[in-house]
Amino acid sequence: QSPWWLGRLGAHLARRRHLPLVLTYHTLVTEYLHYIPLPRRVVKPVLLALLRQYCNTSDLVIVPTASIGDVLREQGVTTRIVPLPTGVDVAHLAQGNRQMIREKYQLSPDTQALIYVGRMAFEKSVDFLLYAVAKPLRERKNVVLFLVGSGPYAENIKAIAQQLGVAHKVIFVGSVPHDDVRHYLAASDIFVFASRTETQGIVIAEAMAAGLPCVAVDAYGVSAVLSHGVDGFLTAPDVHAFTLSLETLLDSPTLRQQFADNARRNAYKFSAEAAARRLVSLYEEVIESRKARLASRHEPT
Repeated sequence: QSPWWLGRLGAHLARRRHLPLVLTYHTLVTEYLHYIPLPRRVVKPVLLALLRQYCNTSDLVIVPTASIGDVLREQGVTTRIVPLPTGVDVAHLAQGNRQMIREKYQLSPDTQALIYVGRMAFEKSVDFLLYAVAKPLRERKNVVLFLVGSGPYAENIKAIAQQLGVAHKVIFVGSVPHDDVRHYLAASDIFVFASRTETQGIVIAEAMAAGLPCVAVDAYGVSAVLSHGVDGFLTAPDVHAFTLSLETLLDSPTLRQQFADNARRNAYKFSAEAAARRLVSLYEEVIESRKARLASRHEPT
């Protein structure tokens, strides 16, 4: 699950015991360099070299989407790469309690709730999201925004909401147990997401399982989950474009319902059951391949 310290210990043990090594690569490391207190021009090539070396000593690299596989190829990875998204519990996510959350926050039946779920971090572009939803929040008295999650950028987000004059329409939920996320999704009407660093967009799949149409910035893993014009809208990383797509959904109950129905159906493509079955078959493949290679080494010449 990681090409760094603990993962390298695992690779060392795999080599010693002649076991196949499978890496699941699910984080675009170059998008998180702002957390390292060293110049980017120094850190980036070193990290990429270490990543490339680890991937190329693996028997198989699993990536959440094909687009992440393309990124690794561009970075010099030659090992076999297979896209396999992390599965979600579709049935469980579809069983949220809408009324419980709406009563908790005293939302009227005609209130339209937008929701973001994720870390409050710089790379998640929650600031962009606030600018994009500010217009409907200001102009429509029955629209609110749930922000579910916490992180190092939370206070900045609260300050931006104040500056935009929408703080009273933004519900800062903070961290909640993962099991409770389904209730907040059920209480909402549209999922909004602006991160451009996602490798697979798990939260999009979770929102779809809860029957939410989505508006999201078109980027990497998100576009591998969300189908534009089918279960939501993918937009350019432009505030005006995002706002326009969001207002289109807010103004059309029929379109929202159509997208919601499609989202529920399409979410099953990302179910945990389907992902687990495929993962088991991949493990079996690399085990048999390693056995065959070891056997060939011991064949008499």
